[in-house]
Amino acid sequence: MSEPNDLHEQVVQLLALGHESRSFEVKGPLSLTAKSHCAKAARAVMAMGNLRDGGIVLIGVDEAQMTEMLPGLDDGGSRRGATSTT
Repeated sequence: MSEPNDLHEQVVQLLALGHESRSFEVKGPLSLTAKSHCAKAARAVMAMGNLRDGGIVLIGVDEAQMTEMLPGLDDGGSRRGATSTT
């Protein structure tokens, strides 16, 4: 597993590409109370788990604005994106 700083840098670099890849997927803001949203996130995580080297699913990132979004906390202390690695 990557060190926290290494993972952060990797996510920043992947976001800068502006598109998803085989081992990197973004999901926009999801409601944990909506079963369809939970199912989308679960499918993405399971798909990454099937890859030999795993992958990254970033939840809370708008695919249309990937290059503008960075993981971490916003000014109000709220989480902007959650990282899940498999």
